[in-house]
Amino acid sequence: MGVIVRSMVSIVPKETIGLQEITERFGEENAIRISKTTGVNKMHIANARSTLELAYEAGVYAIQKAGITAQDIDGLLMVTQTPEYRLPSTACILQDKLGMGKSTFALDIGLGCSGFPYGFLTAKSLIESKILNRVLLICGDVTSMNAAPEDQSTYPLFADGFGAVIIEECSNVSGSMLGYAFGTDGSGWKNLVIHTGLSHHKTLESFYTSGDNERYPQVQYPDYVYMDGSQIFTFCLREVPPMVEKALENAKLSKDEIDVYCFHQANGFLINHIRNKIGIPKEKVPMCMDRYGNTSSSSAILAACDYFRDKPEAKKCKIAFVAFGVGYSWSTVIMDMDSSVIGEIQEV
Repeated sequence: MGVIVRSMVSIVPKETIGLQEITERFGEENAIRISKTTGVNKMHIANARSTLELAYEAGVYAIQKAGITAQDIDGLLMVTQTPEYRLPSTACILQDKLGMGKSTFALDIGLGCSGFPYGFLTAKSLIESKILNRVLLICGDVTSMNAAPEDQSTYPLFADGFGAVIIEECSNVSGSMLGYAFGTDGSGWKNLVIHTGLSHHKTLESFYTSGDNERYPQVQYPDYVYMDGSQIFTFCLREVPPMVEKALENAKLSKDEIDVYCFHQANGFLINHIRNKIGIPKEKVPMCMDRYGNTSSSSAILAACDYFRDKPEAKKCKIAFVAFGVGYSWSTVIMDMDSSVIGEIQEV
């Protein structure tokens, strides 16, 4: 028994900010530099809308695309680092809001950038162990809420988006997934972190009274995400190419046999460096962060939906989903998918 993808969809909020707003906030020279470095020209921002609202929209879209009902699903995995509440889990609330049965297995997974492949592997394991039959996997964050408005390294980059995938059992032993690889290096946690708001520092005052302001003098906005771009860049160049090679080896495929590589849309400059290091042709690596920004765990799904939007003919494709970032955490899944199950990006 294997698993297949029944549907894969993405949603983004309708509201946007673009280069004009970035120019007004940081000045024209900085706005041009930021755009050239990150590749981002426009981002979709949730404003008053929350993770629960947008995750619900993504879930409804995935269910409709699959041609099933919420009652036909017995597992719900929510991958997010911006949950609706500290407790209860967002997945539990979504179970009720989506109209799923009370026997539903509902679980939050607290991962960011690498979350989709990790979530897929979790869903696959639950199905193949015969605990579940069909899983709705939702990945997404209202990442913009974590970016300090004064921070040039994060505010013009982090945006909001959600992806949803329905995964179910199939009689084919291999199913959709052909190969995988993953890894973790928690020693890099301090290079992409929000210091306050939970148990380590419940308040901003605690950050200062503990002396962490002296231990981490580079952190200007402890209530918001801090990112050391140069360290993240170095980590990605070190770990991502070997991960992709390992996943290809696991799948018994060469890199040329993959039709498209859907990378986490972290940064255009970074993705091009990784692509060149692996030796992947530019046309096989779609990028959409210019219009959507960095949407964390949903971005690899978003890249797939954006890529296949202009390719209406349904066909079997070998797709590598390559994700990496906060943690440090990295993961890849290689799938053999019918492109007809991939929906267009919806603005809600």
